[in-house]
Amino acid sequence: MKLGQYIKRMEEPSFEELIAVIRPAFEIPFIKYGLDQYRHSGYYYNRNDYQNALDEGAIWFGAYDKGALIGCVSVLKKSDVKWRIGKLAVHPDFQHCGLGKSLLSEAERFVFNRGASKLSLSCLKDDADLVKFYESKGYLSDGQKVYKKTGFTIGFYVKKMHHLIDLVTNLADRYPVDPIVCDETLYLKDQILLIYHPDEVDKKTNTGHLLGRLLPEHVKEWIWHRNTVESFVDTLSEGFLNVLVYPSDDAYEVSEYVSNVDSRIRWIFIDATWQQSQKMLNQSPSLMALDKVRLSSDYISRYTLRKNQRAEGLCTLESASHVLGESGFDTLRTQLDSRLEDWLKTLSCK
Repeated sequence: MKLGQYIKRMEEPSFEELIAVIRPAFEIPFIKYGLDQYRHSGYYYNRNDYQNALDEGAIWFGAYDKGALIGCVSVLKKSDVKWRIGKLAVHPDFQHCGLGKSLLSEAERFVFNRGASKLSLSCLKDDADLVKFYESKGYLSDGQKVYKKTGFTIGFYVKKMHHLIDLVTNLADRYPVDPIVCDETLYLKDQILLIYHPDEVDKKTNTGHLLGRLLPEHVKEWIWHRNTVESFVDTLSEGFLNVLVYPSDDAYEVSEYVSNVDSRIRWIFIDATWQQSQKMLNQSPSLMALDKVRLSSDYISRYTLRKNQRAEGLCTLESASHVLGESGFDTLRTQLDSRLEDWLKTLSCK
């Protein structure tokens, strides 16, 4: 978004301000696809539709430019875990600037933090650009309906929310990095799983996203939610020994643990503040029950973008780097440390 633009929840949206965005936004496909017989087009959105949505509990988010509404989207709760996206629209004067993506991400974050595990929406199947947009954001086809009188086809799409991490706009992408390529990455059979607190996802100072781009073949990412974490842990693929990297009283030293197992290890890191991570574990019995390892207390963090809550605290990338180093991948640790240092310098200069 540009300077002066922002997104916020609309507390009491009026029909007049919404329709001033929705109708012109939908007029382009209305004309392009000849939708005068298609009553579900946003071009026909009326006061009754608006009132019915409010009566059902629809929540609206607006995109603003210097205080004026220029985009909107609604979310509607269908059950404890299912929500529906509606009337995503950006005024034509502000289209093709990423506002639609930002509005969709805001809606997704909102419902995710309220326990949603599935989002649904529908759109005109003939609108190839719109279908491509939703598919690029992780929405999968869930059937279609053909209106016999008009011949129009409506596509239905769903998105499972545990894939949200793959689609939320990552501010760190402003600073491109190339994956690490060295002999040790070819022999690395272990996997790294990053479990993010939702507050961490969009922080440009987050190093988990950087780690994921440096080792894309070995790092998986997921956003924690107390309503879905137990089922997620249960679905972790077999073939790995799941180990939580966390300094609890019953944690092993990394080198000691590695020397006593022959299995491929999935190293699980909680990407959150110390206070957040403690709450997450308290609400996640399956994570708490995993074997745990701790790092040596000799390491000193070089991460300066945020103040550590504990003197011995390390950022996520530093923690992963040291785990790999203590597992015998010294060259990989050196490269990760070097890339982190370069990245920190880049952000410090911005």
